[in-house]
Amino acid sequence: MSAPTFDYQTYQVWIKPGHRLFSYLHEACQQARNLYNTANFYIRQVFTAKGQSAACQPLQQQVMATLSAYLDTMNARRRAKNRSRPFEFPTPAQRFLTYPFLDGLFKVMEQPDYRSLPAQSSQGILKVVFQNLTAFFASFLVMDSLWLNGSSPLRWKSPSRCRTQLLLNVGWPLTWR
Repeated sequence: MSAPTFDYQTYQVWIKPGHRLFSYLHEACQQARNLYNTANFYIRQVFTAKGQSAACQPLQQQVMATLSAYLDTMNARRRAKNRSRPFEFPTPAQRFLTYPFLDGLFKVMEQPDYRSLPAQSSQGILKVVFQNLTAFFASFLVMDSLWLNGSSPLRWKSPSRCRTQLLLNVGWPLTWR
């Protein structure tokens, strides 16, 4: 008996600047890029702040103050089934922010780019950030010379580069080029 085969069809739609959806999609892709960079920023600042023995830099202090300001509100908003596992402030032993922590933080602090996109899209972007982080550190464990060659974790998305935006409620991905 042969294995079943699946046929997938993919459509690529180019939307020109004169199209009526262009401004909406352009704005959504910019917000997706900004959310990616914001999540990346928070992860990097906490990771470096908790990994050094010296005093924190001003941006690291600002991020850590934001985390401590919203931590109680994040725990108060957790669902009943998760209240037995409250969010904890990052420590040097556990200096990685988790996806649920960052998702809860952005919800509580009303992060503008997180709130302006559809909820599933915002959560999907955060998942992509954590997939990229996981892939980077997996490659780091394989190649110790990665840091010596000048590689840095999770580079920023350039304003001139495109960012794929998934509109999951609609069911098709959009890319701004």
